Amino acid sequence: MKLHERINCLLLGTLWTLAIVLVLDFWLNTVYNFNMFSNAHWQYVANMQATGQPIATGFYIALVVAIVLGMLGLYLLIRPRFRKIILTTQPKPTPITNTPVAHEAPIVTKVETPVTESENKPTTPTINIQPTIQRPPHLHIQTHNTVQPPKTATSNKPEPKPAKPEPKHTSELQKIFETNGYKVLSPKVISGVPMSLIALGTDEVLWLGGCEISHEQMADTILAFKSIFQETLNDIEIDINAFIINPTDTDSVDAILDFDTLDKLSSTISEHPNEPVPEQESENMDAFAGYIETVLTYLGNK
Repeated sequence: MKLHERINCLLLGTLWTLAIVLVLDFWLNTVYNFNMFSNAHWQYVANMQATGQPIATGFYIALVVAIVLGMLGLYLLIRPRFRKIILTTQPKPTPITNTPVAHEAPIVTKVETPVTESENKPTTPTINIQPTIQRPPHLHIQTHNTVQPPKTATSNKPEPKPAKPEPKHTSELQKIFETNGYKVLSPKVISGVPMSLIALGTDEVLWLGGCEISHEQMADTILAFKSIFQETLNDIEIDINAFIINPTDTDSVDAILDFDTLDKLSSTISEHPNEPVPEQESENMDAFAGYIETVLTYLGNK
C-alpha cells in the first residue's frame, strides 16, 4: 500500500470513529440522559453495577451495536484491496501459404423442356459445361548470329545481417538490484535498443536500465511500454523508472537518471531498496511479472 493510500485510510478511519462516538453519545443522552464525555456519569454507572442495581438492557445494546458498527466500518475502510492483472492474448494471424487454389466447378445450367401429354417419360435435362481455358504453349524464337555475353560468376550467398546490439554490464546490474530486493527479469533488445536491466518492484514499479545509449532511445522505449500499458490495462497504473550509464548524448531528461559509474548507481539504489512483497500479494507479483514478460516478448519481436 502506497503512502497516500495509508494516509487516506487513516483519515477515513478517524472520521468514521468520531461519527460513531457522536451518534452513540446523542442516542444515550436522548434516551437515558447519559453523557459519554462526563466522568461523573461513568462513575454512577459503575456504582450501579457494583451494588447490583438494574440497568436498562437497551443501554448495553446501544454500546454493543456502536462497537460492532465501528469495527465493521474500520475493516471495510482499511482492508487490503488486491488488484488482479488479467493477461489478454491476441489471436495469432493465420499464416499465408502458397497452396494452389482449387479450380472452380464448372457452371451447370439446367434447361427445362416442356412436357406434353403424349410423352410419358420425363425429359432428360441438357447440361452445358463451360470450356476450360488452356494455357498457351511456350513461344520459341530462333535467333541467328547472336553472340552470347560471357557469364560472370555470381555468388548466391545471402548478405550478412547486421548484428543486434548486445546489452552491457547485465550481470553487475542484476546483482545490484537483486541485492536490494527487486525481482530481475532477463535483459532484452527492445525495438533495437539494448536494455541492460529490467526489474520489478512492489506496487507495480518497473525499472529500465541501459548502458551507453542515448536519451532519445530510452525515451522511445518508455513511450513504447506506456502505449502497450494504455491499450491492455484498466485501472492499473505502472510506474516506470529509467536510468542510463554513460549516455552517448548530453541531452538530459527529467524522467531519466544519469550515472557515470556502476558504483554511483549502486549507492543510489541501496538508499532506495524495494519494499518486501507481502505474502498475500505474492500472486499479484507473479501475475505482474508474467504480464511484463509478455510485453517484452511483443516489443522484442517488433
